[in-house]
Amino acid sequence: MKKFLKILVGIILVAVLVGVIVGIYFIVAGQKSKSTAQRAKIETDKPQCESVLTLSAEDFETEIEYALYLYNTACAAFQNCEKAAIVEDYTTKTDIGGMIEVPCQGCRFTIKSGTEYYYADYSGTEKDYEIFLKGKNMERTLFAIRSYVDIAEMDYLYSEKVLKPTVEIKEKNFHIEADWSEDNRANGYPKHDKVPVFCAEQEGTFEQTEQTISLETVTSATVTYDAEKEYYTVKFVLDADNPKTTEKTIENLQAGLSGGYYTSIKKTYQIWDNGYFRYCNSKDQATNGAFSLDLSFISYFKYKDEDCNPANYQYLEDAKKNALAEIY
Repeated sequence: MKKFLKILVGIILVAVLVGVIVGIYFIVAGQKSKSTAQRAKIETDKPQCESVLTLSAEDFETEIEYALYLYNTACAAFQNCEKAAIVEDYTTKTDIGGMIEVPCQGCRFTIKSGTEYYYADYSGTEKDYEIFLKGKNMERTLFAIRSYVDIAEMDYLYSEKVLKPTVEIKEKNFHIEADWSEDNRANGYPKHDKVPVFCAEQEGTFEQTEQTISLETVTSATVTYDAEKEYYTVKFVLDADNPKTTEKTIENLQAGLSGGYYTSIKKTYQIWDNGYFRYCNSKDQATNGAFSLDLSFISYFKYKDEDCNPANYQYLEDAKKNALAEIY
């Protein structure tokens, strides 16, 4: 009789567990349609700059070499120009055991002007999904970051980070709200980070992505030119199995996806025919066997005065004020 009761209790517990999982799945699945981020459509204009392109396809033996030339030239042009801005929106989707897909959406803003650099990153999800994001996962997924450095006065990037902002990405519009109060700060913030390479006064080379794009890491590449729109489209497929490709990003991936590794890395660039970046679409896939992760980043490069003015972006001038308050 006791054995029968144990079996019965076990069956009931399993049934309850399955019911809970299935219930959660249908709650979440029912939200998928409204949780898919609308990618912001950003207007981009060709910078009125002298062309920095001095070579053509005929000067290279392979299409990969030509594609690398266009990419590297655009990186140098960004570093050497006096001012520029990057507006990014991104989505991440984490598949939990093939049953639940947790989507997050975010946006980033980068402004460089002379020796000054401003940066903001906002990431959020709908409240229905927050139950799956606790502790370190919340700090890595539901956050707002703002940063500032003037390399003429500072040798570090000043950064602040708080939790659970409101992030909405609609067509041509980013709606963001963040609580920057001390009570809402992430652990260890504010802090001093390494200064990224962004301007001509710095040693080192600006790279648009932390993943290595080189002859050693590119498996295939294509280049096409649209004369009417005045830009090249450069597509790279990177070797996800080559440690060199992800040596700068694998640690960050595995901090959020234990034992994770990349399975696919693809980059699509649009480069103006004067050699300056216009657009980038980056798509990565990763897994650790139990969970899979899709990462999609879309970047727009802007050069007009109003686009490079930090006053036209939320919270950036506050980051500068707080950073300089540490010095003076």
